[in-house]
Parts: sequence; structure tokens; C-alpha cells
Amino acid sequence: MVDMQRSGDKSMLKITLTTVTVIFFMLLLVYRSVSTVIALLSMVGVALTASRGIVALIGHSGGIGLTTFAVTLLTSLTIAAGTDYGIFVFGRYHEARLIGEDEETAFYTMYRGTTHVILGTGLTIAAATLCLLFARLPSFQTLAIPCAVGTLVTVAVALTLTPAVLVVGSRYGLFNPKRRLDVRSWRRVGTVVVRWPVPVLTATLAIALVGLLALPGLRINYNDRIYLPAGIPANQGYAAADRHFAPARMKPEILMIEADHDMRNPTDFLILDKLAKGIFRVPGISRVQAITRPDGTTLAHTTIPYLTSMQNAIQVPTLKFQRDPMKDMLAQAEEMG
Repeated sequence: MVDMQRSGDKSMLKITLTTVTVIFFMLLLVYRSVSTVIALLSMVGVALTASRGIVALIGHSGGIGLTTFAVTLLTSLTIAAGTDYGIFVFGRYHEARLIGEDEETAFYTMYRGTTHVILGTGLTIAAATLCLLFARLPSFQTLAIPCAVGTLVTVAVALTLTPAVLVVGSRYGLFNPKRRLDVRSWRRVGTVVVRWPVPVLTATLAIALVGLLALPGLRINYNDRIYLPAGIPANQGYAAADRHFAPARMKPEILMIEADHDMRNPTDFLILDKLAKGIFRVPGISRVQAITRPDGTTLAHTTIPYLTSMQNAIQVPTLKFQRDPMKDMLAQAEEMG
């Protein structure tokens, strides 16, 4: 578990740096303004730091349990949502500025047009992640509260801190749009959709359903070991064990038997032993370990050959004493003959 956490932390650092770098250059390509991109990513960083801190505080106080997957998904979700909400704010502000509105009017236009969108999408995502509490697997249940809290914190940052930074920066002209919007291309797209809605919908659904082609070959695997680097101590230990033991010994299948009473009695032991023998007869089963078969095979003292030999074992010590009288009887018979 410790190796998994360390590996997850290292991987999360690489993923975060790569994600932020890609987002930086993409936003720079769109906005053509370094100050706008830095401000937007700074808000994402504040949201990420705050959400991780609040979730860590809740976990430290014993309110929730945390896993490597929860922290990873929290980070990814916060970066994605924070960037999305930042684009809403700055994009709507730029649109208002490009149609001739001054800084103050553009700000109010932006705030009235994006507040309900950010709040609605954030609450929807938070509610959806909270539904993971109803999952049967505990690994999924631990994702619910951290992701929901992270989403709500990101929404709070987008509705409070981001507009405040926009107001301060707009006073110095830091967030003025550097390029005009290309409405002609989008107008053509809209025209095509309006004129041919059915073909466009069909083509869109066809493209979206391409991902379903891989669904028949999907095999869900919850073995964390195969996703960890081979160089960590845990995997090295497993590799050493695999060289000496069969995979079935290292990762056995466990069958739980439920009863309405305590089965630790001779009668139920016979039932459990019959059940173990029945499982052993299933094709592909080479060993069954149970309370009546601790080493995976039938106990030597309970086999029929052993019981038969034990019956004869009592006669072995007296065999010499039985043979000597018989020899005497043979000798007497010869003398009498």
C-alpha cells in the first residue's frame, strides 16, 4: 500500500505538470494573451490547492477515508472543472468587450450570463459524484465525497475569486481581447445544422458510437499490481515469489460459505469436507484449502488407505508371537506323522 501511494504521488505530479503545460499552450493559442492564461491557471491552482486541503482536513479528522484513486480523480476533476469555468468567465467577458461594451458593463454582462451556468453544472457534477456512495465496491464509495467537495470548492472559486481577479486586472487592461472572434466559421456550422439536422445528427451519433466498438472486448480488472511500475519494492517481491510459487498459490480464489449456525463441529466438518471434494472435482481446480484440508489435500490420517493400514498395524507387533506357535504346531505334526 505504501509503494502504491508513493507511485501514485509521483505519477500524479507528472500528470499534473503535463496537463497544465498542455492547457497553457492551448489557452495561449486561443487567447493570444499571456496575462489571461496565467490568471486563469492561477485560479485553477487556487481551486486545486483549496479542494485538496479541505478534503485532506476532512480525511484527517476521520470523516472520510482516502485512497490513491480518490486523490488522483480529485486533482483531475478540479483541473478540468476549474479550467472550464475560467473559460466561461474570460470568454464571456471577451465577447462583451468585442461588441463595444466598457469594462464595467462587460463584467456585469459576463457575471449575469455565466453565474447560473457555472452553478448549475457544478451542482450537477457534485450530485453525480455523490451517487458513488451507493456503489457496492468501497473503492468507488471513497471517490464520492472528495470529488463532490472538490467540485463545490471549484464552483465557489469560479463565482467569487475569478470575477474579483477579472475586475482588478481589467482596470489595467490585462484581460482585453487580443483577437476578434471568428464568427463566420461558426455561422457556417450553424447554417449546416439548421439546413440538414437529420444527416448532421446521424453523423454525430455515428462518430460518438465508434467508442462502443471496443466494448465487447472490455475486461474489467481490479488487480492494482499490473498498473504499478515493475521497479517498486512490492512488485519486485511479487516477482521473486512468482519464480518459486505458482500464480494460484499467490492469488487464490476465495469461496465464502454462509450458515445460520456455528459450523465448528464434527458433523459440519464432514459437510465442509464433502463440499471441498466437490469443488476439487471441478475442471481447472488443482488445490482446495479448507479447515479439513489445511495443506490443500486430504489429511493423511483421514484417507481410506491409512485407516486400512492402521487396522493392520495393530497386528504387526504380535505377528511374531503368532508365527512361533504355528511353527511349534508344524513341528509337532511332523513328529506325529
